[in-house]
Amino acid sequence: MAGDGAGGGCRPPEPALGLAGRRPFEYNTANLIAALSFYGTVERRAGLTLVTSPVEHPAFNVAVLDAPVPDEAALLARANEAVGHFQALLRGFNFYACEDLLDPRTARRLDTLLDPLRLMRILDAPGMETQELEAPARILPPLEFAPVATPRERAAFTGLISSAFNIPYPTARVLYEPAERWRTAFEAWVGYLAGEAVTCGAAVEEAGALGIYSVATLRGHRRCGCAEAMVRHIVAELRARGCSGPLVLQSTPDGRRLYRALGFTRTTRFSEYASH
Repeated sequence: MAGDGAGGGCRPPEPALGLAGRRPFEYNTANLIAALSFYGTVERRAGLTLVTSPVEHPAFNVAVLDAPVPDEAALLARANEAVGHFQALLRGFNFYACEDLLDPRTARRLDTLLDPLRLMRILDAPGMETQELEAPARILPPLEFAPVATPRERAAFTGLISSAFNIPYPTARVLYEPAERWRTAFEAWVGYLAGEAVTCGAAVEEAGALGIYSVATLRGHRRCGCAEAMVRHIVAELRARGCSGPLVLQSTPDGRRLYRALGFTRTTRFSEYASH
């Protein structure tokens, strides 16, 4: 899925160093790993982060490349490590690869290399970044925002995520309703319109960057500015606390138009695979 303004899958120019020498793809990857760590027990192996969830849903059991991959043999070693870990648990999982951690030949052959391991590409997600959001170009709905810090907000967040991302409700409840699961860097908000929970979003401050995640809106309230209002609230809330650094995310196809309008541009690309 191109459509991220980069053109035909070509890589962007080599990004400049920043944030104490880290390149944009490095702190985007580190922030993504911090967000995914919300979903379970984290285990770091050589060049690979594994997150094992309390639920069996493969979207929440993940393996992420977290260090440069010098060649195809190194990629296959890490992918096989992930396959072995989750096969032992009788679970499916998702595998994330940032293209800028791969050498060019391995990046081109990624699908071919991972197919024998029964890993199928399900998403190309541009890793995007902006220093600050563009000014609003429209009047946004008058939402009321509440942090996900009470049973009411946890239940509302659970319902929104379940509905928007087609996650089975019992699975979402295990992940999002227990208070003890929110003792991580992952924090979230619910947006209410006339008393109804219509949108949500989350953020992680990690690796010198502010990551935006889990932005979702009920189907009947889409295309009217709710998601934009949520993103703006999250950023304003974190900036007011003194959180600095670039804003980063990994965009799904549905979100790219909004994020471009907010000023985000692509700095890298993530390929997501699902075991099958």
